[in-house]
Amino acid sequence: MQHPGRRDRQRGFALLAALFVLVIGTALVARMTGDGLAARRMAATADPFIDAARADIALDALAADLIRPGNGPVPRQGSRRVDGVDIGVEWRLESGRIDLNFLAEKPMAEALVAVGLDPADARSAARAIAAWRGDGAGVHDSQMAFWSPEDIDRVPDLSPAARRALRRWGSVAARGPFAGVAALDAESLDGAVTGSGLVAGVMLRLSAASPAGRCRSRVVMAAARDGRLVFRRVLEDGQCPG
Repeated sequence: MQHPGRRDRQRGFALLAALFVLVIGTALVARMTGDGLAARRMAATADPFIDAARADIALDALAADLIRPGNGPVPRQGSRRVDGVDIGVEWRLESGRIDLNFLAEKPMAEALVAVGLDPADARSAARAIAAWRGDGAGVHDSQMAFWSPEDIDRVPDLSPAARRALRRWGSVAARGPFAGVAALDAESLDGAVTGSGLVAGVMLRLSAASPAGRCRSRVVMAAARDGRLVFRRVLEDGQCPG
């Protein structure tokens, strides 16, 4: 017959062993769960960088198609497959848009009317833009600058319709007078602002969007170099055509 004290000690040892196994098991589960969460966090953090890299490759491919001589018309919207993922791409003319920084008040009002804004609202919006820029004796006396069409939101006294029109048709890289809706909506570079296709000085905005909806965009200018056209980056931001 086993002594009661010995049985108690054995039960105690068994209980301690069970608790030890339970603690070890819990720690392993927590470690595995923690590693999984950490991996998911790392993946979530890495996704924007992966998307950005893919978008850059897609933008480079779109630029190469646009600049290549004799390549034929390049659709305004399309996709490029990068690393097994379809990246949506789009180009649009920046030359000839409403120049937010350098278009004077009166021609800006006329441009806003041309894109469909009520004349009184157009004059009010152009006046607000000029006041915000600090226009004095001439447009080049401006004290404030637009770095992106999104800066429109910083200008007070603009109607919702004027903000929408300026965000859609405005640009910080227009470099010239307003070209008109028909030219800017052209599906091909031929017959648009340039009249004969891509020439030196034309500005384009190239945009790429990942399946997750992340956008990458750049403004490029066609420039002559060694007897051929190349693209030079003028601006890089997240402004995608809306």
